[in-house]
Amino acid sequence: MKSLYIGIEGVALTHSAAVAATADGTVMGTYRLSAEPISLHMVKRNVFRSRLFHLIKGVTGNAGATLNDLRDATICIGLSGVTFPYDAEEDFPNEFRRLDIIVDKDVICTGDAEIVFAAAAQSMTGSAIICAMGSTALIAHSGKFIRYGGWGPWIGDDGSGYWIGIQALRALAEQHDKGEPLSALWQAIDAWLMSSENDEFPDLTEASLLWRKLRARYSKKSQSWDPRTALFEFSSTIQPGTWEWRPVVSSLATPVVDAHAKGDPTATAILNRAARHLAMQYRGACAHAQVTPVYGPLVLSGGVLSRNRIFRSTLLSHLRKASESPFEPILPTTPGRMPPAFGALLFALGESQTGNLRLPPRPVVDRVVAAQHDLGRLGSLQK
Repeated sequence: MKSLYIGIEGVALTHSAAVAATADGTVMGTYRLSAEPISLHMVKRNVFRSRLFHLIKGVTGNAGATLNDLRDATICIGLSGVTFPYDAEEDFPNEFRRLDIIVDKDVICTGDAEIVFAAAAQSMTGSAIICAMGSTALIAHSGKFIRYGGWGPWIGDDGSGYWIGIQALRALAEQHDKGEPLSALWQAIDAWLMSSENDEFPDLTEASLLWRKLRARYSKKSQSWDPRTALFEFSSTIQPGTWEWRPVVSSLATPVVDAHAKGDPTATAILNRAARHLAMQYRGACAHAQVTPVYGPLVLSGGVLSRNRIFRSTLLSHLRKASESPFEPILPTTPGRMPPAFGALLFALGESQTGNLRLPPRPVVDRVVAAQHDLGRLGSLQK
């Protein structure tokens, strides 16, 4: 059995994934855990380890190998929550050692933004803006990756999906307190919570079930309770489970965009502020790296930007004002863009080390891109 190179992604809220290849970039197998995301800080550690073990076992089996064949394997994992060196160099290795998977080489660990950029751009030069549950700007320059942001919702992540959702909920509370009528923003969020069912997003499905029960209780014909007041009990019920609360609130970015499209001024103001925050974060990353914005190629990623074209356009308008030359970003629909697990695979194939990431030779990269294209037609690792 040839030595395996494995890339693992813990990026999305809806899944985690892995891909295995040989040294020349020949893809041997993939594996996906639907509705089982992994994150260093937002998933309980016993659950994190269990899912990581199943990812490694699953992709190894699909590559025609066993866990005993991993001794000389090279593994790279990109995780949300790996923002600082301590996370990658101390915290994650301690968790990996508890899996009892024998690998002679140190497992390469990096953040979500790095593997997203590598998978999309297949380059060590350029930049990325990630806007999902959190927000991060990334610059790849002179062989190094410089991150700006990613401090989490209680310190930073301005402009993120969570930030947008919280601003919307606060706006609804304020509209109630001012005695204002039910707005388009309220209608959009209410409809979203009433109808959200997704097999890959169990947190949102459960929240939707709770919301429907609350709305039924708050809508008795004999009473005239303002339905917006149900948000208080809704948030109080969910919030003790931090992991459950964050993705549910982050998902509200979608109805906020819908309300904006219908002309709701509050939704429009929230999205404009979010876009300004992301643009400021990006300019800060460029200043730190001493490069001129926009530093291309620019990758836009994360569920908020991927699923909401209107918000993406708003952000691009802010970035184009700061750019000294025209640019076209790499979008989710750009040909050749690969899922994040393939970015982790490229770093593994490049014989990277934690804190010193490298891509393999161009022919190897091209072979991975071609293989992913064929896998993509079959739906492998895709949503």
